[in-house]
Amino acid sequence: DKAELEKKHFEITEKFAFISEQIIQSLKKTKQPKDLAYYLKKTYYFQFASTDDITDIIDKTSSWFNIKVLKSLASRYGTDKDNESLLNYEQDLRAYLRQSLFQIPANSFQSSNDTSNVTICYLKIPDEDVSMLDLSGEDVLQIERNLAEYLGIRHEVFNLCEYRLGCIELVFSIPTTLYKSIKKSTAPCKFEKDKNKELRLTVDLKNILPPHLANIKLMNEESQMEYVGSDGSDGSVEDIVHKELEKTTTRSTNGDQEIPAQNHISRKFSFELPSQKY
Repeated sequence: DKAELEKKHFEITEKFAFISEQIIQSLKKTKQPKDLAYYLKKTYYFQFASTDDITDIIDKTSSWFNIKVLKSLASRYGTDKDNESLLNYEQDLRAYLRQSLFQIPANSFQSSNDTSNVTICYLKIPDEDVSMLDLSGEDVLQIERNLAEYLGIRHEVFNLCEYRLGCIELVFSIPTTLYKSIKKSTAPCKFEKDKNKELRLTVDLKNILPPHLANIKLMNEESQMEYVGSDGSDGSVEDIVHKELEKTTTRSTNGDQEIPAQNHISRKFSFELPSQKY
């Protein structure tokens, strides 16, 4: 239920807060903030308006969900205890992320709201191929990795900011130098600005979706229509979301086994990458 979901989310964020503070204190003993900022700029294209505080650097690059950069710093500059703690946390995180992404608070993924120096790109996924019950938090991590590999960039620079109601759309920022490199490459991807001057990326989805999602077809051509709840309701998308998340299983005919409910609903995601000025 809702209370249990909130409890689980609180527990995972508290674990991250403890571990990140442990790593921050280790880094402060051995490195200057400017050293970390230089490493992150050189390796991952992160830019910082100020490099006076290690805590601020961590907050702008890491969160309970986005731990890739923190792992890199711990591996390079942290202690054995830091890396062991982070490994244990990652195991807990993976377990937490096996649930539907939409059972995780939508605006909780990033610790910093600083959106300066980012270039936003959009990747749309046809909403008839993936439902809210099929897509887990773990799947999003895999999509990040696959997309980064396909574009030939480091996956550490992706930061999930939020998911949004609407058709499924990955929204992410990309460093300017990387964008120009990708734009000029011969890879089968294409950037175009739409009528709203938003930068759209066209890419073969089979290269970025996890196999179990790439093979799903929840709606056939005869049933592609505006979504309504399985109870026949035609309320707002927000109302339908809450109703359908409460009905994530249906009983089989013998009553002994629970199977996933195959309801369809669409979603939008937001990703962030640091941009580099030059």
